[in-house]
Amino acid sequence: MAQTVGAIDPSTVPGGSGGYEIHQKLRTKTVRLLKKEKYNEAIDILYNGSVSLLDMNEQGSGCDLAVYLLEVYGLAKTPVDDTSRGTSLC
Repeated sequence: MAQTVGAIDPSTVPGGSGGYEIHQKLRTKTVRLLKKEKYNEAIDILYNGSVSLLDMNEQGSGCDLAVYLLEVYGLAKTPVDDTSRGTSLC
């Protein structure tokens, strides 16, 4: 079974399974979740995707998702604390 990055199977990413392609897919998925006000799912995807991309040495993409994650915490009016940080909130 292929490794998943932020709930996305890299082998299913159009254009390749590199960091940039995964980054774009995660951003697109997050935008769709935010339109539905599914903040907890968006936070989970951004957190896991950011950590996974950083583990893949994709610093630019991983850091971009981390910054986006902070923006989503603000939109969701969710405090960044031990309860919300790095946990599945769904």
